[in-house]
Amino acid sequence: MLRWGTRDLQKGRKVKIMTDLENKVDETMESVINKLNGLHVDDLKVDGFQVRSGNKILKFSVQEETECNIEDEIRKELKDKLSKRLVEIGKNVKSKLDEMSNFVSTIKIEYESKKVDLDRKLSSANLMPDITYRHAQKGLSLSKGYDDGRLLWLVQSVYWPKYVNDRIIDPKYSKRLIHHIIIAVETLGDKVMNVTVRKPIGLDSFNHYHHNCWGAWTWAKTWETPDDILEIAKQAEVVLETVNMGSLADASPRGLMRASTLEKHSEAKKQEDVDNFNSVNKRSDSIGISDSFSRENVWST
Repeated sequence: MLRWGTRDLQKGRKVKIMTDLENKVDETMESVINKLNGLHVDDLKVDGFQVRSGNKILKFSVQEETECNIEDEIRKELKDKLSKRLVEIGKNVKSKLDEMSNFVSTIKIEYESKKVDLDRKLSSANLMPDITYRHAQKGLSLSKGYDDGRLLWLVQSVYWPKYVNDRIIDPKYSKRLIHHIIIAVETLGDKVMNVTVRKPIGLDSFNHYHHNCWGAWTWAKTWETPDDILEIAKQAEVVLETVNMGSLADASPRGLMRASTLEKHSEAKKQEDVDNFNSVNKRSDSIGISDSFSRENVWST
């Protein structure tokens, strides 16, 4: 049965990436603004200057500082120009950072929208379990059900009544009742919702003495692997071997003998009669029917 852990992990990683990107943008904006605010013209000092004359360079350096009105005027002029330039730079940086922030917000909104859409599609999707060739050999196939999330497991089986209550049906009559059927097991998630008997072509309901009434038998309510489905179908097949005269839904189903006829040709079980079922297996063998499942295994649970 498929799990959803990998998909959940990928969602978590995408959310973390979006959060990390937003945090990085905020940190960058704060760092740039702090650096711009920390820049002052008073921190600018003239360490020296040089004069080039032809191939000669004269270098001048500061030996000491004295108050000078000319330098104050120059500094004031530089300060005014630098302040204006810093304002322009700040506006430009803020504009670019706002663009980046808006871009991240747009990506986040688009991601959230696609995530909601994907979650909706995944919630309504039927993830098909892994059916192997070995399962197919045992007659198992799988289809999506009528409703979202439901699966319909189809198991090739055989309807073969062998008993009337606790009396064994004469094998000569029992072999005439053999019909190819489909045991349909409907599931939702890991829950087994229903077990029905269908015709192999068209999947219409197969009419028999009890329709889809299973009497005292209750199938397993959950499943984990396709083998669990096969086990349920095999148990259902064994339950159908017995015709309970006390709870008939149809005493004369179309295509089958009357229940009274079966009762007439049944008697208390004898070991030799049970063994005689092996003599009528040629027809069942031709369609791959096996009679190796123990009837007692069902009724003892």
